[in-house]
Amino acid sequence: MIGSTLIGVMGTLLILLVVYDAIRTTLSVSSSGGPLTNRLVSGIWFVLLGIHQRRRSHSMLSSVGPWMTMMLLLTWFLVAWLGWFLLFVVRPRP
Repeated sequence: MIGSTLIGVMGTLLILLVVYDAIRTTLSVSSSGGPLTNRLVSGIWFVLLGIHQRRRSHSMLSSVGPWMTMMLLLTWFLVAWLGWFLLFVVRPRP
C-alpha cells in the first residue's frame, strides 16, 4: 500500500514538474526557463561546445536551436507520459 502511494505521488510530481516547466519556459519574461529546460539545454550546449572546440563547426552550432526545441518537447512528452503511467499503474484493484 505504501509503495503504490509513493508511486502515485511520484507520478503526480512528474506531471506537475512538466506543467511548471512548460509554463515557466513559454510564458516567462525572464531569460531563464524551467528546471528541466535549463538542465537539458545547458547539457546539450556544453557537449556541443566541447565538440566545437575540437572541430570548428559553426554550422553545427547555428543549426542546433531547432533540434534543442524538438528535444525539449520530446522530453516534456516523455516525462508527462511517465507521470501519467505511474498514476494509472497504482489504481486500486477490485
